[in-house]
Amino acid sequence: MIMFLYNFYFFNSYIYASQNNIDNVKNTNLELFCNSGLAMDFETGNVLYSNNATKKIYPASTTKILTCIIAIENMNLNDTTIISNKVIKNTPSDSSIMGIKSGELYTIEELLYGLMLPSGNDAALAIAEAVSNSTSNFVELMNKKAKELGCKETNFTNPHGYHDDNHYSTVYDMAIIFRHCLKNETFKKIISTNEITVKAANSDRILNLKNSNRMQNPSYPKTYYQDMKGGKTGYTFEARGTFIGYAIRDGKTVIAAAFDGSQNINGMQGRFLDTATLLDYSFSNYSKNLVINSNDYTFNIYDEKNKKCYTVKLENDVYGLFKELPNIEYSININNNEFDNISDKNKEEFYNKIIGTINFKYNFKDNYINTTSNISNEYNLVLIDVSNYITSNTIYKISFSIIGIFIFILCLINIHIKKKKKRKKKSKYNFYPYN
Repeated sequence: MIMFLYNFYFFNSYIYASQNNIDNVKNTNLELFCNSGLAMDFETGNVLYSNNATKKIYPASTTKILTCIIAIENMNLNDTTIISNKVIKNTPSDSSIMGIKSGELYTIEELLYGLMLPSGNDAALAIAEAVSNSTSNFVELMNKKAKELGCKETNFTNPHGYHDDNHYSTVYDMAIIFRHCLKNETFKKIISTNEITVKAANSDRILNLKNSNRMQNPSYPKTYYQDMKGGKTGYTFEARGTFIGYAIRDGKTVIAAAFDGSQNINGMQGRFLDTATLLDYSFSNYSKNLVINSNDYTFNIYDEKNKKCYTVKLENDVYGLFKELPNIEYSININNNEFDNISDKNKEEFYNKIIGTINFKYNFKDNYINTTSNISNEYNLVLIDVSNYITSNTIYKISFSIIGIFIFILCLINIHIKKKKKRKKKSKYNFYPYN
């Protein structure tokens, strides 16, 4: 039996701060053209700058980031699916498409490129059918996933973002979703691709898929942002221009989102202008600091049954972009099944093996900074040592035996003292014969 008795080499006092307003997190006023925008530290989820971050917006095709990650997490990329008549029929005629046709056979990976690069609504519906057998079932999965990630003001009605009054979100919620997506290497690979060709297995047609994110393509010098690594665009008449993406500079990874913006500001798109402004501000005004030292989070886990002590620690240090270091709250989840096969002979083979997770939450005093109470910061715990120890039951038995022996010795001493006193008493009243 594993006993979750954590022996903390490091104890971090919890200081609970009240939930700060994340709607407008500003240390300075930036010139922004979109009605909602946000910059977020990828590593910790700390909001670096926000403007109307919790205001209701229509996400348009940025919806597809969630469609993409759900497919990646639930399907094999090499799985294939046949495009149904229903997919083609239900694709809005005035929307962006991948260009697939009924009866064609594609892999999930090919459809994902068609989803994310040219923003194909037909690919979104085909993926929904492949994952959940129907669009309605897939939408349920989308809303469930969004809720699990901590999105509180989001509701989806379709997998592509074509306008529906009941299909809405906030910039903050979309950043939460995108941050989760960026933890997946396949997702990052897809959105970083500028152009790719795909071909159905049962067709001679070749589809040339081009990425609509001009910020990562040097062929568009007016929009190109050198540090941009990937993102997703969106547009409908109701939503106007939307964009969410991420950039890396000097080891800092920042997510930027710009929603509800004009597509023509002196010939430029507001979503791209604001994204560049938010990224430049974040890189220039925030330093990368060591937030959590992995050595400070080391724990002992006791196994009563096998008389073992397992020592685990945080796998890596955690760095973040902050103006002030936060107070930290954490919770631990250990997979005790990982311990079943560990013995004295093979224990070294298990060292640095992932044995569980630790989730951090950050609390701040500064009103300019967001309390990321609904942001998940889950990191790996790895095994670093296995040792023998005396169980509490054994200690109890030994202690009981020692106490018993001690009492027995006290009894013997007490008997000896009584006998000695009795002899002295006898000699005091001893009478001798009269001579």
